[in-house]
Amino acid sequence: MSQSNLHLLDLPNELLFIILNKFGNVNDLYSLLGRINERFDSLLQDNIFTKTLHLIKISSTYDDISSFDDSILNRFCSGVLPKIHHNDDNLPHLKCFSLICYEKTNAYDNRVLPLLRRMTYLEKLTLYLRLHDRNIFVDGTHLHREILMHMSQLHTFIFHISTEIEINDSINRLSDNDIQQTFTNIGYHRIACAINYYRKSKAICHVFSLPFVFDRLIKICNHFPAVIYEHVTELTILDDILFNYEFIVRIRKAFPSLDDLTIIILQPPSVEFGRDELEFSQSSAIMKYLHLTRLTPSYESDDYL
Repeated sequence: MSQSNLHLLDLPNELLFIILNKFGNVNDLYSLLGRINERFDSLLQDNIFTKTLHLIKISSTYDDISSFDDSILNRFCSGVLPKIHHNDDNLPHLKCFSLICYEKTNAYDNRVLPLLRRMTYLEKLTLYLRLHDRNIFVDGTHLHREILMHMSQLHTFIFHISTEIEINDSINRLSDNDIQQTFTNIGYHRIACAINYYRKSKAICHVFSLPFVFDRLIKICNHFPAVIYEHVTELTILDDILFNYEFIVRIRKAFPSLDDLTIIILQPPSVEFGRDELEFSQSSAIMKYLHLTRLTPSYESDDYL
């Protein structure tokens, strides 16, 4: 065979593994799986190639974490993970796994949990998930029973999980302290939580590890935990009150890197402003005070988020 006619697939598997491992394996699986031939698919699905799965992008200085494009994540979870499902006996050899998805999902219980339970020897886990279509919040008790107790070697768990549920009068309304206690009970103390009940029939609960390392915080209520969100550049505030100067000052102190702020008021625009409340005509002053490049006030339904 002449050198000029050498094709990539003519190389032995060992060399192909070396080449493939030079790229981000999520991008490789997304772009190549099912598009070349059966032999190449077999290589991409081998546990040598899938032993470490990073579904995030990390800067060279490790101070910036961001998600892959949502279309890539969606296809990876629905099209790629089922195809490497046969590696379940080898998934316990995973040491590090990260899954960050800024879109809402209802696939947590039937897709994410079964996958995580196979990672018996995982040492570091990073999760950013926005869950809906569940009956109860994700709290410390749930995380311990469904995830942590299956990972005896885990020493680092970085997470933000928000859960949106429908409620009625028969449901006991939990408080922030109730959720916090479920983490205290399992020995997790550096966490924060916030629950918001809104529109009479909905509730959202945020639980996250401290310090908060992610760059987005979506649909948090106005009584967010009093910590510094150093890396958050995009923030969506959801509540049923109007925003006053004191609240804007709190945002500036808590979110020093904030660039994009969306505020969703769960009141109709016909509500009259009180004497100390901000009219949205002052948005330019707010943007200057908070050093924003984008401010989006809205009275629209929260259903679009």
